[in-house]
Order: sequence, then structure tokens, then C-alpha cells
Amino acid sequence: MKKNVIKVLGTFDSKGIGKNMTCIQISDDIIIDAVNVLSSLGESALKIDHIFLTHTHLDHIIDVPFLVDAFFNKRKKPLVIYGLKKTIHYLETHLFNWHIWPDFSSISIKDSNHKSIIFKEISLDKEITISNCIIKPIKTNNDDSKLIKTKILNLLLQRFLFSLLLHI
Repeated sequence: MKKNVIKVLGTFDSKGIGKNMTCIQISDDIIIDAVNVLSSLGESALKIDHIFLTHTHLDHIIDVPFLVDAFFNKRKKPLVIYGLKKTIHYLETHLFNWHIWPDFSSISIKDSNHKSIIFKEISLDKEITISNCIIKPIKTNNDDSKLIKTKILNLLLQRFLFSLLLHI
């Protein structure tokens, strides 16, 4: 069974001296947003198989391409990237497009037929269960900033762990 952890890899909205951008590890293999992952987790970052992206600002996605690249020859299964439809579209169109970075969703894992990255669209109010975690994006009433509130529940403890504001 995968170990649940709540590890805050950063909490700032910008990079600076002694400041790490927002990223939260919720289990050995799941993170919310992808910054400071390689520098914080080192070789343990290879265990990350699921990334939930709150939105596509650089301060939330910067390690996504490097997570694939750094461990390309070691990965045994795809890195699954979750996001709302718009988030996935922006990643495919503006990042993994062969101009900015290789399109790893079209490149197979070494010695495998599986692609290096799989993009999975998530929907508001629909729970996603991975191992013993449930992730549920919920839209808030704040229309100006179009925020999603995500609750992450631990099935083993059957209790609320924390909530995080996510942009859409």
C-alpha cells in the first residue's frame, strides 16, 4: 500500500531566495502542482506517478517537463497529469508541443508501449480515487478569480485532511 504523506514542498506564489513555490505532496506518488519537486525530493521524485495541476501558471507547472526528462530512462509507467479541460489544452498547445518542449505524450517509455505522459481531464465535483486518496475539485462562489476548492480525503482515516484553493 502506498504511504500517505502531507509534505509541503513550497507555499509562495513566486520564486525567490529561500522561497519555494506552491507544491504539496499528498502521498508517495501524488502531488498537487509541480514545482520544487526535484530539488525537494531528489531521487524520490521518481515515485511521483500522478500530478494534479491547479492551473497552468509557470509557478505551478515548472517541474512537469523536468520530471519526465530527469527520469525518462528509469520510469516504468506513465506520468499521469490531471487538470481541467483548459489546463490540459494549454499544456498540450503551449508546453508539450515540440517547440517549447518535446511532446512526451507521443513518446513511449523505454522498452514499453506506454506513453511517457498521459493527460487526464478532470471535472468539477467529480471524485478521483487513487490508492487511498480521493481528490475532488469543487468550484467556489468567487466568480472573479474563478477558484476551485479541492478537498483531499484520506480513506483510511475517513476524515478531512486539508483544502487548497485552485485556479481554473
